[in-house]
Amino acid sequence: MLAVRRLRSIAKMVSNAVVDSHLHVWRKANDAEFRPHPDHPPPENIQGDEDFLLSEMDNAGVQTAVLVQPIVYKFDHAYIGSLIKSKPARFVGMALANTSSGPDVAQQQMEAIVADGFRGVRVNPNLLTEGETLSGPTTRAVLRTAAKLDIPVAMFVQPVHFQDLKDVLATSPQTKVIIDHFGFCRPVGDDDHFQILLNILEQFPNTFLKTSAFFRCSNEPYPYKDMYPWMNVLVEKIGADRMMWGSDFPWVLEQCGYKEAFDFAASIPGLSEEDRVKILRGTSSTVFNL
Repeated sequence: MLAVRRLRSIAKMVSNAVVDSHLHVWRKANDAEFRPHPDHPPPENIQGDEDFLLSEMDNAGVQTAVLVQPIVYKFDHAYIGSLIKSKPARFVGMALANTSSGPDVAQQQMEAIVADGFRGVRVNPNLLTEGETLSGPTTRAVLRTAAKLDIPVAMFVQPVHFQDLKDVLATSPQTKVIIDHFGFCRPVGDDDHFQILLNILEQFPNTFLKTSAFFRCSNEPYPYKDMYPWMNVLVEKIGADRMMWGSDFPWVLEQCGYKEAFDFAASIPGLSEEDRVKILRGTSSTVFNL
């Protein structure tokens, strides 16, 4: 009986045009058209091109993917830009904010990429100007600019960044901000960090959470049952309309697999069908204006 319910739940998600809110794509290092950054070559053992991604999406019943600029290309957005133009019904672009050269450069880059069709930016604290923290002037400029451009900002943060995250969110509460991958909290031995994450989400109502890359946060193998309680707590505390599923392709292929990641997210116990639709489609559609 449970298996039948699970299949019906998944079928309903498929019929509602599922959105994968977080994944990456890249071509091989010797690709003639799109060369990787010399400091960040793509892994040789993981296939990550757009055609393979589309086959995985079709197999899982996923309609739309938010392509997050991979570090493979750093601040060169030509590859992702070409995909969102050639396949606008399947791909949406989230750029990597150029936070390595100060506030003015970051602002100018954001204005240019939005004009080029991107619908959001991601901040990686590891790429900030040397000596600057996440709560510093560059990230503040990114948030202010994003509010003016009406695009979301994804934060690639871990618990060590949570205090700076709170500080910078307070400077621009009107900006839509997405925290990636549960903020890299873990459900065993990391409950204090999860509570801090919950407090941040409750304090800043324009902040959303990617319930993505479960394999990065779980302490158990697939199907990551230790993540079930957190999902239910999150729905109770902040609501499913502030949660969005993401696969973290192609890294997920080294773990459970793409379709399996979707099947898991579509069948987590304790969630209503309405909540599942929001997590697997509705929230991303709203935040990215799909």
